[in-house]
Amino acid sequence: MPAAPDERSRSDARSVPGLPEQPDHQTGYQEFFTRYWRPVRLAVALRAADDRFVDDVVQEAFLLARHDWSRIRNYDKPEHWVITVAWRMLRKIQAKDRYRVSYVEPPAISDPSCIVVTNEQVYAAVRRLSRRQGEAIILQMLGYPVADSAKIMGVTPATVKTHLHLARNRLRKLLRAGAE
Repeated sequence: MPAAPDERSRSDARSVPGLPEQPDHQTGYQEFFTRYWRPVRLAVALRAADDRFVDDVVQEAFLLARHDWSRIRNYDKPEHWVITVAWRMLRKIQAKDRYRVSYVEPPAISDPSCIVVTNEQVYAAVRRLSRRQGEAIILQMLGYPVADSAKIMGVTPATVKTHLHLARNRLRKLLRAGAE
């Protein structure tokens, strides 16, 4: 006996040819993954001292989110949870292996009026910030308001503002020193 029209339309909306049907508790995960994979990867890449681990950490964080999606999808901003988990995993890897970024001096520029800072120089400078300052700057670069950054970092908005202030001053010094 053919399925009722209502059942067939629900099934067709969730199925992809050649793949099993998506269970109800996974509804919306694919859209979430598609929308937030790139910003989460950027947040991790800017904190990572070694790019070899970035994709693994991001993938693992999204797999954990998928595994517990029935709970996480009800959060106001589930991407905050994924970023927090990814940063924690990255910190564990960095603490275990003690990977450090080697800083390469940029070439000297004779005319200070034409100082140009590349993305790579900014990323290297961000990686030299303290953990909290780096997290605050990265979340700001991704467009998160201070209140959301505070939730992700697990601190108060005033603490985030302090870390942003300190990070901007340190970045200014690092980038000026690198350009001279």
